[in-house]
Amino acid sequence: MVARADEDRANERTARRRPRGAAFGPHDAGAGLRLYLAHGAGQRAGWLFALADPRLARAIGALHASPGVACNLTPLAREAGMSRSSFAGAFKSAVGCGPIDYLARWRMILAGDRLDKGEATVTEIAKPLGYASDAAFRDRVQPDC
Repeated sequence: MVARADEDRANERTARRRPRGAAFGPHDAGAGLRLYLAHGAGQRAGWLFALADPRLARAIGALHASPGVACNLTPLAREAGMSRSSFAGAFKSAVGCGPIDYLARWRMILAGDRLDKGEATVTEIAKPLGYASDAAFRDRVQPDC
């Protein structure tokens, strides 16, 4: 409890020194991470929390390193050194969704970022992110209502 109070005071001091609305700089990354972990909207699930488990961190690293590679549970579980069922359960518990859903969301984040920056067209983005065609990518982006 005392450590929590000390952490809260340190976070308040950091917030007071920064102009309102200012972004964290590179030197503040640790403070930002501590704030997120301490006050993560009441959540204890998400990829950041999953990184605390080295087995899940290896699997997430593999997903992030090769988002366009066709994915199923077997190689991810092997990467984590776990059985498929243990891996799937641990991943969902830690991240908040299954690994295949996580990968689909990660791909959309990457695609959105590239499109926002004007780095590439939908056609140029689709295949490197694992979609067979730009039509398959568009279907994923615009699911049925």
